[in-house]
Amino acid sequence: GHILYTSNVADGIGENTEFPLVKSIWSHIIAIKEPVLIGKGAVDYPVKERFFPGDLKNLAYQSLLGAPLVVGDNVLGAISLESRQKNNYIARDRDLISLISYNFASAFYRLKLYHTMKMIATIDGLTGLFNHRAFKERVTEEMLRAERHHYSLVYLMLDLDKFKRINDTYGHVYGDYVLRTVADIIKSSVRAIDIVGRYGGEEFSVVLANAKMDGAYRTAERIRKKIAEYPFNFNQIPERMTISIGLSVYPQDGQTLEEFITTADEAMYEAKKLAGNRVIATWESKADKEKISLKN
Repeated sequence: GHILYTSNVADGIGENTEFPLVKSIWSHIIAIKEPVLIGKGAVDYPVKERFFPGDLKNLAYQSLLGAPLVVGDNVLGAISLESRQKNNYIARDRDLISLISYNFASAFYRLKLYHTMKMIATIDGLTGLFNHRAFKERVTEEMLRAERHHYSLVYLMLDLDKFKRINDTYGHVYGDYVLRTVADIIKSSVRAIDIVGRYGGEEFSVVLANAKMDGAYRTAERIRKKIAEYPFNFNQIPERMTISIGLSVYPQDGQTLEEFITTADEAMYEAKKLAGNRVIATWESKADKEKISLKN
């Protein structure tokens, strides 16, 4: 474990500096799982350092009150109060911080459990992307936001070309490796505000927020090219993969979520019909709807 120092007030230690727990007062609190009361500075310290070797020689703090954060048999961390005055804390304060630490640890554990359960319910276990249901929920929310603020969204439907041969030839472990790698490539190619999900099987979906078709097309081309050029290699077995991508724009290509998805899906299948490894997009240009395709 480590201590993350988040404030440099008075101590002269840089913010976000990390210290190892090994010999610190906090490691002692965590190890004994009991509150600690220090009233006379360094002479009362049960360990040889506060953060790092030698720092007790010029210790500004004379009193410390600390308690572990314990839930059952699990120690989540520790909290402490420090004062520059000697004997600033008494036994009653130790009882109080024990109560505070117990309630804090319980609340923190429940929050952590909630986030874990939420992740299980919304995240695809293989790729770390939104699962099908969570993705559609997020897109629905983004469509409402786009309607309210009058901006467009672009949907990318992505499908790996001839993926079945990977599972049939090398097995599902290799296939899982390919899916995880492709998910990472897609995720790293878009912005943090964009929505990325595993739509199902070897299909992925991306919704680019507040985006125009021309910029989205370049993003899709970048993803296509990265995947086509990526040297897949698992268990010393090299492979190459390509992907077909269809694009649609909201609200021009669909007023509802189903229409938005269907239009992108149809464009993706157009790419498949043309042997894959393509991006095909549809958009409104004056009164005519056009289709474009590009293959490198």
